[in-house]
Amino acid sequence: MRVASRTGRNDAMLDRVATDALRSRSPEKLEASIRDLLSGLDNAGLREDSRDLMVALAPLHDCARRIGLDPAAVFDAAAEGASPETAQLAREFGRRTDVSGHSFAFMVEDTDEGPEYWHVPFGVDLKQIPREEREEFLARRVEEFERRLEEDQAP
Repeated sequence: MRVASRTGRNDAMLDRVATDALRSRSPEKLEASIRDLLSGLDNAGLREDSRDLMVALAPLHDCARRIGLDPAAVFDAAAEGASPETAQLAREFGRRTDVSGHSFAFMVEDTDEGPEYWHVPFGVDLKQIPREEREEFLARRVEEFERRLEEDQAP
């Protein structure tokens, strides 16, 4: 099981949200997923750093394109009710044309159950790691990252 990163976000949970939205092909589910990232209580820590929020939103931007929606329109609608700063970020992000798995560290893999999103650490070719070993591999990467953060913060 993947563990939460330094921001408190759980990449496995974010992957599941994007995967569910894509598999459902539901504009309503997609918009609700984006809205939850922008204003849901469980995602407050994620919104502390705009870079982390954009990495979390990127698969949902990709999902909008894959199901034939205009990302700008979806993100505009989802931004309603978010704080002014977060809403502005979402509206701008929805208009970006450079959102890709490579630039935002995610991939989509076809499986027997349908397409599946994975957050990918920079510099890692996750497709080379067998599916049954990925979550353990990613959990180790997060633990190593957190250990380095603690060492850097030690007096």
